[in-house]
Amino acid sequence: MLGSLVRRMQIYPRVITDHLFDYFTQAANNATKLYFPPFTPSEILKHYQSKAVEVPFIVKEDVEHKQWPATDRLKVLIMDSGAGLMGMHIQQALNKSDKGEWCYGVQKSLGLNGSQFFNIPDGDLLIDYVRDADLIVGRPGFNTLSECIAYRKPMLLISESMNPEMDYNIAELKKLRLGAFISLDDFCSRLDDALSAFLKYEFTMIDRAMQDHTFKTGGAHVIATDILNSL
Repeated sequence: MLGSLVRRMQIYPRVITDHLFDYFTQAANNATKLYFPPFTPSEILKHYQSKAVEVPFIVKEDVEHKQWPATDRLKVLIMDSGAGLMGMHIQQALNKSDKGEWCYGVQKSLGLNGSQFFNIPDGDLLIDYVRDADLIVGRPGFNTLSECIAYRKPMLLISESMNPEMDYNIAELKKLRLGAFISLDDFCSRLDDALSAFLKYEFTMIDRAMQDHTFKTGGAHVIATDILNSL
């Protein structure tokens, strides 16, 4: 979706090449319509107001909602990016965890063993396990936050230095009380303490806001229908 790409590139243009930025800017200028998902900055919508179309969240529709193993523990799904960028950080954080009252859902390839871990087969999509989780911990990429909002799951989001898109997403979610954040350093070095504090002071408020939000999904259908009606 070109609108999403424009949104991302204008939030943090300095981390891409000038050539690529110019290419997508020109494509956006030549487009007759640009579809933008929720949380698109107002200045981008204003800049492209003559062709901007705001649409609901776009989430995967053919999700195989899978059950976690039966447990009385809090089910905490640790979401990595599609490119596996967080693997080493997740290993570092969870190797230090000794909280027996939580069950961490992690990809099997991370090699984390113990009764506190639910090893998800590497061939499975993490989104398949979102609906049955109690809490999602991960990077605030647009796919992750879209999925969590769609399935009304509280989020503890990992902020990163020098990543304006992630910071922007976190700020928007905090304003709506749909998520809280933890620094990458705290995630790696003191996850147990940070998660305990989150559960004590913020989880209930965020869970309530998640159940009450009015965000819609189905953006892909809206876009496809609009394009077909324009032909």
